[in-house]
Parts: sequence; structure tokens; C-alpha cells
Amino acid sequence: ALYSIRDREIEDYVNSLVTSWKTFTPVWTQGLAQITNTVNYAKYQRVGKTIIGACTMTATGVGSAGTNIGITTPIYPDVDLPALHVVGNWYYLDLLAATPNYAGTVILASGGGAPGCYLVATGSTDTFGVNPAVTVAVGDVLAVSFCYLGK
Repeated sequence: ALYSIRDREIEDYVNSLVTSWKTFTPVWTQGLAQITNTVNYAKYQRVGKTIIGACTMTATGVGSAGTNIGITTPIYPDVDLPALHVVGNWYYLDLLAATPNYAGTVILASGGGAPGCYLVATGSTDTFGVNPAVTVAVGDVLAVSFCYLGK
């Protein structure tokens, strides 16, 4: 098959929409407290307006008991996305808890607002940290993956 000039133009256009994987520094919070942590992995890629990424962090500090646990994302969400929009999943290893493993969905903290997300545990109707009540402690691990429409 012949590779036409038009095929090359289409390929160049598609390639211009896809960025290479980039690192970012997520901010892990609980309530108003920023959790000091080691970022084990944090990368994202932009495909057009779609932002795809993942991060894994290990806490080196502590959180604020009974409050929302959240993270920042690398790119602001599109202004048309509503708050509480589901954008991914997460896994949490709580080294001090009797039930040390949690998982659930990632939701936007505010539509088109700050680039942040809250976590909701499977089976809960409230944000993780509030229900179930969890306090981030040194050594806890949070892994998050996300995919959303960015600005």
C-alpha cells in the first residue's frame, strides 16, 4: 500500500495531540493538612483534552483525623465537568489498621475548580477519611489512577 502525503498529515496531526508521559508532584491532603510524603511514581499523559495518569505515594507525615483525604491532579479539569464526577480509582494500604486495605473511586473535588480529587471508599457514601474514619500515618501508601477531561 502506498503511504500518501495525506496519511502523513493525519499521522502528524494525531501525534501533535499526544504528549509524552510527564512527571508531576501530587499534593496529598487530609482536611487542611498537607501530608508530607515520598512520591514513588507520578506520571500523566495528555491526549487531546484527555488527561490520563497515576501516582503512588508513601506518607512520611500524618494527617488530620476524620477528615477528607485528597490529592491534586496535574492539569485543571475542564470547566464543564461537574463536582463529584468519577475520574478513576484508588488503593490505600493503612499499616496500622486492623483492616489495612481500602479501595474505591476518585471524584473531582470541584467542577472546573482546583485540580484536586477526593476519594470515596467502596460501599461508602462519604469521602474516605471521614467514612471510614482513617487518619493518614507514616508508612501508609496511596495509589491513584485517573482519566478526565482537562482544560
